[in-house]
Amino acid sequence: MVAAAAVVGAARLTLVAATAGVDTDRWIGPGDPADLLEQEISRRGFRPDRAERGRRVEFALRRCPFAEVAVADPDTICRLHLGLAEGLTEGLGGLITERLTVRPARRAGCRLTVRRAAAEPRISA
Repeated sequence: MVAAAAVVGAARLTLVAATAGVDTDRWIGPGDPADLLEQEISRRGFRPDRAERGRRVEFALRRCPFAEVAVADPDTICRLHLGLAEGLTEGLGGLITERLTVRPARRAGCRLTVRRAAAEPRISA
């Protein structure tokens, strides 16, 4: 499961939902995708602090829910978290994952940076 989740990268949200148990039914309907992403990563135990600058949204993750495992194998756990973020942003739409800046797991403080996608141009008849 960890190996499959680590390569999630640009996989569709259905793969992330299958490996991580994400309830995608809650995302149907209007809403700010950054708010929805914040709710989901909060639900997963990351305790994010959010800051926005222009189209960029940065989440300082104040807790790693897998800190004990991440200390022993940070590459796998951090790839898992990045893959989860990429799958969530792709599934939500309107957001693009830019990066995950990794910090020591026990101290937390990793930073997830996403960017709001440019609005699609409207074509009028």
